[in-house]
Amino acid sequence: MIDEGKISERLTVIADLLRIGRRPADIGCDHAYVPIRLCEQGRIDRAVAADIREAPLAIAAENIRRRGLADRIETRLSDGFSAINPSEIDSALIAGMGGMLICRILNEGAGVLPSLRELILEPQSDVDQVRRVLTEGSTGVTFRIDKERLVLERGKYYPVIHAIPVEKSAGRRLTREELLYGPELLAGRDPVLKKYLDGRYRKLCEIDRALSDISAREKARTAKRVIEIREEIACCRAALEYYEMQ
Repeated sequence: MIDEGKISERLTVIADLLRIGRRPADIGCDHAYVPIRLCEQGRIDRAVAADIREAPLAIAAENIRRRGLADRIETRLSDGFSAINPSEIDSALIAGMGGMLICRILNEGAGVLPSLRELILEPQSDVDQVRRVLTEGSTGVTFRIDKERLVLERGKYYPVIHAIPVEKSAGRRLTREELLYGPELLAGRDPVLKKYLDGRYRKLCEIDRALSDISAREKARTAKRVIEIREEIACCRAALEYYEMQ
């Protein structure tokens, strides 16, 4: 088994969200810790570990070989889903990259997405855009977010999203608060999200006060940013108020 010290809580949560018996592609696999863990736990039989970079893919291949899993996990040099055949997989993991890159991979993977039964995504920025792309069907496939986790690791928050395909008519447009903070995290009044919201609200208010104190010349330059900050303050306040509801 993989040394537990080598796989972070973030990667553990990602692995644990994948349903048993799936045939996943780990897009941007880095060292392939997640598919290795899943195979060693007996939760999957086969996987594709893909990365756009040759160096980490070589490390992944060596890790897989050392674990005796070369016949079960195939490495693939691939930009997103570009080198993935839809018949090979029924799920995908995309983690450890920016949200806009994940959105691009999803949009460019339109030929593969219809074959998927689930997605596990861990965007490290622009998470609201990822949730929008999933739920509004711009990729040609509409997904419903049915599980979410928020991991606090080494002082940083990592949202992990599990989504399943649904008929377009079964999808729904998320509110601004749900896009920013996660529909399932809010619905479950996730305690880690509450901690994040408390800190985020304080930080946003501090930024707003600082921007209010600048000169008239600077205010003209930062006007758009002030509007954005105040809009998120309102969203953050609304989310926090939800925690007070019975």
